[in-house]
Amino acid sequence: MAELWMKRSPSGLIAADDDGATFLRRVAQNTMVRVEIWKPRNIRHHRKFFALLSVVMDATGLWSSTEELLIELKFRVGLVQQIALRSTGEVVTVPGSIAFHNMDEAQFEGFYERCLGVLCEMAGGIEATALRDAVLNELATA
Repeated sequence: MAELWMKRSPSGLIAADDDGATFLRRVAQNTMVRVEIWKPRNIRHHRKFFALLSVVMDATGLWSSTEELLIELKFRVGLVQQIALRSTGEVVTVPGSIAFHNMDEAQFEGFYERCLGVLCEMAGGIEATALRDAVLNELATA
């Protein structure tokens, strides 16, 4: 199995680097291959999310850290998983991961929008537009 970087062109997907081009040359014409599309996350979007957390945390004073707020938020939006403890067999619910390798850009965008709505409630009913503006101000001053 190979991991290739591709880019979209008017004629379809094409190799984005020499390794990809070399691999594709080795695939015979009309040969079916399986392709998994994964749009890498935008680091600026990730930073925007943490600015969102920071704005809510600073405005409310209810959490001692952005990590604490993030954990609660993951539970509130349903980003959790259940695992069985090997030692006891007990099933516990733990927060899911938003790591880059676990969520592509489209998945993270959906997560961000769900979080925005919940954070508006958690911040005392602030309007989404006002919260978005506060985040943009936070990013502009950073």
